[in-house]
Amino acid sequence: MAAAVEAGRTSAEVRRWRSDMKEIWITRTTLAIEAERARGTAPPGPRARDLAIALNAMNDSVFYATLTGDEPAVPASDAVETLLHIWLTTIYQTARPTSTA
Repeated sequence: MAAAVEAGRTSAEVRRWRSDMKEIWITRTTLAIEAERARGTAPPGPRARDLAIALNAMNDSVFYATLTGDEPAVPASDAVETLLHIWLTTIYQTARPTSTA
């Protein structure tokens, strides 16, 4: 990830590739949020795509800092749990979503 970010600073091809990869994750996240809202397990809120962009950008930023030693950074041992908590509370408004199935 760090190498791709660094390479993207001077390579339009790498920037396009990173942009394409980000779009894949944003699209998947958008569809998941919309599906959870349609099922009634996630409440309505800001546009799903806007949330998807913000959440995925946050992941990029946190993991970049954690993996490169850029400060401030979340310790590697806490990064996934911290991000998961933010994702769940953002999408479901709780850290412990329940199933309606």
